[in-house]
Amino acid sequence: MVRKIQEVMVIFLVSITSAFLLAFVYKYTAPIIAKNKEETLNKLLSEAYPRPNVIFKEVKRDTLWRVFKDGKFIGLVFRGEARGYSGKIRPLVGVDSSGIILKVRILKEELTETPGLGMKIVEESFLKQFEGLTKNEVWLKKEKREGKIDAITQATISSKGITLAIREGMEKFEEFLPGFKEKKFLEGSLDSLRDIYGEEVKEIVPGELWEISNNFVFFLKGEDSSNVFYTLVFLKEKVIKKLFILIESFEGKEKIKEEEILKSLFRLNSIEDLDKIEFPKEIKELGEKIEREMKNKYEQLIGRGK
Repeated sequence: MVRKIQEVMVIFLVSITSAFLLAFVYKYTAPIIAKNKEETLNKLLSEAYPRPNVIFKEVKRDTLWRVFKDGKFIGLVFRGEARGYSGKIRPLVGVDSSGIILKVRILKEELTETPGLGMKIVEESFLKQFEGLTKNEVWLKKEKREGKIDAITQATISSKGITLAIREGMEKFEEFLPGFKEKKFLEGSLDSLRDIYGEEVKEIVPGELWEISNNFVFFLKGEDSSNVFYTLVFLKEKVIKKLFILIESFEGKEKIKEEEILKSLFRLNSIEDLDKIEFPKEIKELGEKIEREMKNKYEQLIGRGK
């Protein structure tokens, strides 16, 4: 009986000691592992978006990053994912503001493709094919006429997997590109005016000034310290009759409440009286920025010709 108690005590002490040692080791190694992982990721991000002095801001954990330079949003890096021959393929892809691929990078350690065949998708000679391509060109040549990618001999499944991961990623994250929301906003706003007034909108200055029902419509965009804004202004004489506005936060947050407040504050004001508007504290910087840009744009496109 005494012997059994001794054996149990020994096992107990060994377990306690092992747990203590593991906790001790983890306490000191976890920060080192985390730091190494972060450094590896930053290195890959820099390789996927090879421009000097850029900053990466995570939008979706380990999946999507916005790229900034001198405070300006200039592109994206995303992590795609698709099935390869024997496992997942998860490339990091750098895309500029117009949706053109800059670079593609894959960690060899993350792949389980066939050595000597599928593993060739990490080689620069293969990945370089994606550089300069748009979403519609990211197909294997044998899959689609528009395709620009040569598959690796005897590794078609791996080649198809990385191509699919990149193309689907570009489709999924396209809405986060700097110019995507601007384009959709402008098209939707002009369509709304056509529906309201039942006639075509005549373009006077490409992308900036239109005429409908003998009245002017002009577009402006700008940014404050934390947002990008797009605004389409419909003027009847000098009075703002309609205002379409989209605010895009750098952090990706929706700004619907702020958009509605600004619409109500600007609407029915004369373009000459905008400086009399009193903006709530929470949108004061943004409101005053839009006000200045609106007056400047009006003078530039319309006011000087009157």
